[in-house]
Amino acid sequence: MSDKIGKYRVIAKLGQGGMARVLLTVAAGKAGFEKLLVVKELREELAGDPEFLTMFLDEARLAARLNHSNVVQTYEVGQDGDRHFIAMDYLEGQSLVALQVAVGRSKLPIDVQVRVLSDMLSGLHYAHTLCDYDGTPLCVVHRDVSPHNVFITYDGQVRVLDFGIAKAIGASAQTRTGVYKGKPAYMAPEQVQTQPVDARADIFSAGVMLWEALAGKRFAVGNELAVLSSRVLGTENSIRTVAPSAPPELVEICEKAMALSPASRFESAGAMRDALESWLDARENRVGPKELGAYLVEVFAAERASMRARIDEQLRLLRSSEEVSVIELTRVASSSGAGTPASPRQSDLAAADEVGTVAKATVSTNHTRLPRRSLIPIILGAAATLLVVSIFALRSRSSGSAVASATSSAVVPDDIDVDIRVHPAAAELLLDNVQLQGNPFHGSMPKDGRVHELECRLEGYVTLKRKVVFDRDFRIELELQPALVPAASLQQPSSSSSPPTSTSATAKSQVDKPHAPSGAPKPTSTLEHPLDESNPYAK
Repeated sequence: MSDKIGKYRVIAKLGQGGMARVLLTVAAGKAGFEKLLVVKELREELAGDPEFLTMFLDEARLAARLNHSNVVQTYEVGQDGDRHFIAMDYLEGQSLVALQVAVGRSKLPIDVQVRVLSDMLSGLHYAHTLCDYDGTPLCVVHRDVSPHNVFITYDGQVRVLDFGIAKAIGASAQTRTGVYKGKPAYMAPEQVQTQPVDARADIFSAGVMLWEALAGKRFAVGNELAVLSSRVLGTENSIRTVAPSAPPELVEICEKAMALSPASRFESAGAMRDALESWLDARENRVGPKELGAYLVEVFAAERASMRARIDEQLRLLRSSEEVSVIELTRVASSSGAGTPASPRQSDLAAADEVGTVAKATVSTNHTRLPRRSLIPIILGAAATLLVVSIFALRSRSSGSAVASATSSAVVPDDIDVDIRVHPAAAELLLDNVQLQGNPFHGSMPKDGRVHELECRLEGYVTLKRKVVFDRDFRIELELQPALVPAASLQQPSSSSSPPTSTSATAKSQVDKPHAPSGAPKPTSTLEHPLDESNPYAK
């Protein structure tokens, strides 16, 4: 990896996921000017894939429009040769999930969590109501609101991270029917059913986060299939049942935010924020940014000092013109949880790597399986009825089924679960040119974080190739398209016994080439809106 991208010197690697790597960089200028920035770079092996590039640039265009104190700030969307990147704020602090794990969900003060949720909702309300420069509403929906994507700085500022899978008008990459994105534990019922979503889907996710704050434990426990079926049916435990002694005002807010019907929820994230602020105002000792920052500094004092020392050493080497080797600033082991990472690093800025699509259009990835954190994406039908039927059908399989495998505590943490289905069923599946046994294919693969190539082929059909990243569990469902038949081969044999007439070289050339069906639309590039470096805000 080069030690420079664009005008940014790379001093540390903060993380890498399926779609991008996250780097800590320094922008240097005259008179000793230095500014630390985080650069999110599309992985080079994916930069040549039009669909991955389109998704990355969609995120970049949206990020460039976001300018709010509760949303991570983007400074530049750029390209350096074949490298595409987004430069954004370096936030010195911790994600909400890091705070929850370090302190313990049941021990984290409720007013601290409400303070964070209120500020998070301010950022979401801004994004939800954002308009384009001509005044057209962008209708932004985050779709992945969770503790992983909320960041708290050491001075008590709260930022919403990762609009990598956000839905917005004008995006080039569109989610295909039957594909969902996000973390199942926090998804709204309509999002699970792949129905159209609006800001109220994010409000539901915020309600789940409030539920967890009040209950002191996770909301969704068990395998994803059971979680999803309960979410659709609305049969999950209410906060009144789980936490009967919780503050009544917060219980009402939680229940309203998590209503099964979007029409019954808060009409906006701002309305839910106002309700939380009213509760905070009534507290004897109201928690604000100053108190929040002081609490975070106390919890993470040792880690903060260690991180600062390592970064200062890298900057010292840079100033002295000595060779600077890129170091890794990784998360530390937890002393408060059973093997759970205590401090997710700044790479939470690249949460798209954890939740975005990892294999062209029909691959979705989803978080959260206990006892280990994992991703089991599920391809769902567009209709809610079919979804529920499929869930219960899968749950009724034998103990040797994919469901039993997914929930077994014997799964090795260094492996991922792979489920590949290709239609027609006679298609051969090859992974990195090695044939897989069976279609559909179910199995475990090493979690190496690398890009692999899946090839699906069948005589008479167009061979299909997809890139997949082995950094989480995933499920893929693909369909091969019949090969186009040259027009000449469709001609019926003549009843005449006379031999066919010869053709010219030009005609023969045309016959040798496959022809698109009559009236078919001309193929278009997946990248409909290439990035204009002079104006990165252009659609």
